[in-house]
Amino acid sequence: MLSRMLSGALIWAAVMAAVAAAGDAADDQRCAEPGGFAAVVFPRWSINVSPRFDGILEDIRAETGDRVQEGEVLARLDTVAIEQELEIVRREREEEQAQLSSAIALRKIASEELKHIRDISDQGAGSPFELAVAEYRADAARAEVKAREAAIARREARVRLLEDRIAKARITAPFSGVVAGCFQEPGATIARGTPIVRLISEEDLWVRFAVPQERAGEINPGVPVFVRLAGLGERVRGVVRRVTPEVDPVLGIVLAEARLPADGESGGRLRPGMPARVFLGAEPAGQGPPVDPPSAAPPPAPVGSERSP
Repeated sequence: MLSRMLSGALIWAAVMAAVAAAGDAADDQRCAEPGGFAAVVFPRWSINVSPRFDGILEDIRAETGDRVQEGEVLARLDTVAIEQELEIVRREREEEQAQLSSAIALRKIASEELKHIRDISDQGAGSPFELAVAEYRADAARAEVKAREAAIARREARVRLLEDRIAKARITAPFSGVVAGCFQEPGATIARGTPIVRLISEEDLWVRFAVPQERAGEINPGVPVFVRLAGLGERVRGVVRRVTPEVDPVLGIVLAEARLPADGESGGRLRPGMPARVFLGAEPAGQGPPVDPPSAAPPPAPVGSERSP
């Protein structure tokens, strides 16, 4: 419960700070129309990109503000030690393969010798001692082949692991978006899971707004809204997609989210963190047609969620 209250308090503080930081007085006046709810634009997908294992950061190839494509390399860990170990393990695998070839040849010789001794014994010749020795040699040769095969399997597993680590040392963008921040410098020792770059999507922007508890009954998924974006004079239509199931007991608010139009439909001016004001229902008369959001919206994640690496 405490963590939920703290989370709600932080989100509410962010919303209020965003509105307080709106542009000029005219924009503030538009955002202060009665009946509206303080809001802030946020990306549906955002993530702190981090390495999957400990290492030294070799370089960062993305800078704050860069637009990157899914799969593009953002940073890279140093792999010199891993590559050296990989070379050693590959040589050991080659040696094991050579030893396996010799073991297979010896197994064949031991098997033929055992067959010969058994044929002699079946004819009443030879001695039990010779037969026992031949059986022992055949068993030992088979065991040696199995041991070499197991050793090769271990070397191959190690090779695959090291090759996978080298590939994962290339830290790539999990989706197309904009770099919102770089947290590390080349040469730093980075632990697994330590954020290196923050990436956000600009193609799927939403607005999060706070509703006083006395008006919580008016907000439900599917309710139409329109949004005024401070600093732009922009008005866009939307539909409520998600509402928190309970009232924050400390702040007395309910948080809700609505989807905004695709960035291209608003002239590319929507940005995460923009302050806004959300109103229920249709746009007031005489205000001109607002921009419609996309008709097909994917099912959203829970309020406040982020996409995971």
